[in-house]
Amino acid sequence: MVTNLLTDLVDRGFAIPQGALAVIDGAKALAKALRDVFGDALAIQRCTVHKTRNVLDHVADSDQSRIRQRLRKAYQEPTAEEALKALKALAADLEHDYPQAAKSLREGMEDTVTVQRLQLSGTLRQSLATTNALESVNSQFRTHAKNVKRWSNGDQVLQWLAAASLFIEDHLKRLPGYRDLRTLQLALRRFLHLDKRSVGEMVAS
Repeated sequence: MVTNLLTDLVDRGFAIPQGALAVIDGAKALAKALRDVFGDALAIQRCTVHKTRNVLDHVADSDQSRIRQRLRKAYQEPTAEEALKALKALAADLEHDYPQAAKSLREGMEDTVTVQRLQLSGTLRQSLATTNALESVNSQFRTHAKNVKRWSNGDQVLQWLAAASLFIEDHLKRLPGYRDLRTLQLALRRFLHLDKRSVGEMVAS
């Protein structure tokens, strides 16, 4: 179903010739569909907030604060190599008492440090490491739809979404760190091994 949705977007003209970064939650089906449809033109960043929450779901309350601090510190490491080293060490430490937490941490681990691989920093890196910006928009959609007790048909759903989108658009704020989005664009082209000459032209412009 997810693959069909993405394929439909492509059929309608959606394209990412300069590459893109998809920031997603822990949905395996979504990650697979994105890779199946867009292949090497896309980088994926798994939300570190969702990953932290998933890991802590398997940890006793008495240990959650300590584990949360180690996760936060790992995700704040400046490089992907340092972050992965810290995360793998934590997974090994969790293995004895919390094997399911260790398994959860290892699942998709590489995708939780994509912002480090892109060598992003500062506010933009913080913004793109999680799905918080999208969650905020989703929350506004839910607010607009909560008074509808029963949807009569699919067209009504689309009409409400369209109306809500127009309202929400006027209240959206810029993504924190948006001034560095050009840096992200260049980083993606390098990371995804896209046209090197285009990268040079972009730097020179």
